[in-house]
Amino acid sequence: MEVGHSGYTTPDRLVVYHTPSIVCSSLPDKLIRLVAQPLLTRWLNNHLLKEAVVSLRKDLPLAAFTYVDVYSVKYELISRAKKHGFVHPLRACCGHGGKYNYNSEHGCGSKMKVNGKEIMVGKSCKDPSIMINWDGVHYTEAANKWVFDQIVNGSFSDPPIPLNMACHTQ
Repeated sequence: MEVGHSGYTTPDRLVVYHTPSIVCSSLPDKLIRLVAQPLLTRWLNNHLLKEAVVSLRKDLPLAAFTYVDVYSVKYELISRAKKHGFVHPLRACCGHGGKYNYNSEHGCGSKMKVNGKEIMVGKSCKDPSIMINWDGVHYTEAANKWVFDQIVNGSFSDPPIPLNMACHTQ
């Protein structure tokens, strides 16, 4: 069952991403109705989602549900960039112009003609491994790895366990 761009399912698992959570469970009808509703990501905030997970845990005690607060992971990274080995959390590594190295008309890899000669203006920074923002929209590989590591180790999960321990079948 496809869930738009918000997630996907396999025959026995449901994963929701691009939302503040990751849900892992077998697929009872109640869960499908909850997750597959259109516009889920627009109206269901963290608090309501947590309440839904608590309710589902009560209703489906044999299922495993792990709530991951991805918003808080990313907020931690951006607000404490230096602590985590990053610099200039809002500045794009690859771009052109202004305080944030971002211009919607001249993005990463863009070129301009100057005196009849085409020159590259949307250049990469020297060290993407210390930058969070790649192009004004996407995270760098290093930032994505940091976010992934926090999610996988369970630091921002309820229950606070590594994800490899979160999903189980019986």
